[in-house]
Amino acid sequence: MEIELNEKNYSICYTAAQAEFDRDTPLGFNWTADRSIADRLGLQGVDKLALASVVGDLLVAAETGRAVSYSRNKNFYRGQQRYCGGAYTYANVTGCVRALEGAGYIENWTAPARSPREGVQGVQSRMRATPLLLEACHGLPVTRPDSRETIWLRDVDGRNVDYAETRAVDRMRKRVERINANILSIEMGLPLPGVTQEAHHLVIPHVAKTGNAVDIYIPNDALSVRRLFCRGSFQCGGRLYGSWQQIPSALRSSVTLNGEPTAEPDFSSIHPRLAYAMAGRPLAPGDDPYTTGDFPRKHGKLAVLVSLNAPTTTAAVGAIAEELGTPREYASRLLKAVKAKNPDIAHMLGTDAGVILQRRDSDIALDVIEACHRDGIHVLPVHDSFIVPAKHADRTREIMDRAWSEALISAAA
Repeated sequence: MEIELNEKNYSICYTAAQAEFDRDTPLGFNWTADRSIADRLGLQGVDKLALASVVGDLLVAAETGRAVSYSRNKNFYRGQQRYCGGAYTYANVTGCVRALEGAGYIENWTAPARSPREGVQGVQSRMRATPLLLEACHGLPVTRPDSRETIWLRDVDGRNVDYAETRAVDRMRKRVERINANILSIEMGLPLPGVTQEAHHLVIPHVAKTGNAVDIYIPNDALSVRRLFCRGSFQCGGRLYGSWQQIPSALRSSVTLNGEPTAEPDFSSIHPRLAYAMAGRPLAPGDDPYTTGDFPRKHGKLAVLVSLNAPTTTAAVGAIAEELGTPREYASRLLKAVKAKNPDIAHMLGTDAGVILQRRDSDIALDVIEACHRDGIHVLPVHDSFIVPAKHADRTREIMDRAWSEALISAAA
């Protein structure tokens, strides 16, 4: 099956939605059991809130057959309380791990110490719930924390970082919170053969790139989004991320919202079109930035999308060659042809412009979602497309057209 290339395939802001399905679940205090869990397990001398969160993450990970990874580096926890709660500290996490391991509730593997020369992105330690913990917690409710940060900022290394509170941040947060209030009323389904519902996940049979059969686990309770910025700047990234974005694109047409069939209208070639608008030369209807004449159109499309997101020309050539499975010399000629075809935006190719374009397309997406909500339309965003009840598809396209027209005026200003 040929995969249609689009901006989502080459987003350079790493998200959980883009993670490999067979990785460990990072400990993030994403779930919580009742604080009485300490008494139930007979554990003393640990922070009860932290223990409830560690156990919650362990139980939900066990549902997917995964272990939970965590850091034993004190520096890792600095500034993470905004995202994971005040109890998420080195002392609390390691204290809970020691207590759980000592009582036989987890299997724990401690990663070896690494030299500072090797960097901070080393292998993390990992723990897995044992049958003893699963039996002790049988029937115990596990829920999402009452409140979580919806505005996330990551640095150039992809690490969550703290930030100062400003009026602009508060306005962004309130917009996302209003969107989440509407999403809460949505019950998402995927009525396909083999798809099942576990306690906290929708389970989708899937064939990985390796050819192996795996299950994709989609968190399917309390649907919500968060807005993720990158490069340590609120001018970079800013897209909305929700768990449903992990559903393979080939299956999304079968998603239901509150039992209703859906459609997924999208913006075509949004990043090249935005780039042209920012350059003061909006693409006219029928203009195709991907056709070079000397190369297949699908190769030109890939080259444009990859190079808009690549930090340098050299990186763009390497990424194009890797994606196409061609020599670098072919990729270099292709990129030159793409630049010659698109002289108005050639200066943006291979300059990390993608994160700036994401900031623009994320603002457009928020405008579309809010307009849909004002019209009583349920919507789940997928970056530059929108899952809506099929009966509202035409109205959603009208909303998108209006939002796009307004964005073009803003981009050219």
